[in-house]
Amino acid sequence: MLRFLLSILLNLKNGPSFISTMRKMTKHPEKYSERDKYAYALKIVHRLKRAYTFPPKYTAWRIYQKRVAM
Repeated sequence: MLRFLLSILLNLKNGPSFISTMRKMTKHPEKYSERDKYAYALKIVHRLKRAYTFPPKYTAWRIYQKRVAM
């Protein structure tokens, strides 16, 4: 639940653009195919997932290993 909330908070700046583009796509079904809408939805999901993940070099275990090695 915490991860879900953090991903929403970290994407507040992108939210309005996601929503406006999806509204535009649903208003003009002749212009955008189902495949285009699905691809855009997957793009949004990918961005939401990527917003909260950290690179592997910053994991707590690696930081701990560096401190112990010193």
